[in-house]
Amino acid sequence: MIPRSPERADDVLETALRQAADEAAWERADLAARRPADLVEDLLTARADELAASPGGRDQLRGMVLRTLANPAPSEPRLGADPGEAARLALRREVYAIGGLPIHETSDLVAQLEARYREAIGPDANPAVLAARLLADADLHEALWDDPRIPAENRARLVMLCSVAKLRDRADELQRSVRGFRAMVARAPLIGAMMRRR
Repeated sequence: MIPRSPERADDVLETALRQAADEAAWERADLAARRPADLVEDLLTARADELAASPGGRDQLRGMVLRTLANPAPSEPRLGADPGEAARLALRREVYAIGGLPIHETSDLVAQLEARYREAIGPDANPAVLAARLLADADLHEALWDDPRIPAENRARLVMLCSVAKLRDRADELQRSVRGFRAMVARAPLIGAMMRRR
């Protein structure tokens, strides 16, 4: 595996954490508008627990933020200092000890993420935009899978790790389809001219 670039990982995490904070704030406001005030804290905590079971990095971060927002006096969502290589190494050993590859779970995660982005973008989702989002998720999962600051269980961490290559492969497929379409469009005037000569 390509060694983690601390600078790139920090940028990816900060961006994803800001997005998670925005989504969580909207989710909290929505719950507060629709539910009695005394239930909001419990509902946010339950949703955070649900997201902690997800192998999606963005779900993990949003769950952490929701847990923070469930407190009566919420603080600014932060991951805090990097736990260091020793803590990550201990977690990696636990994840590797699970054994077996979660092939179906990993494929399902990649398909769910792509479907989520297609729905968010709309019916005419640009493959290049989808590819960029999937690549961002690959970077995020690479940075988070062995990070003890997120509450993911080890199986979810293994799926997250295995998704890195699959997300990049899917993004590459989408980018190739864009290049193929552009090449076809570039040839279209030539094909039209040849057809008219017949």
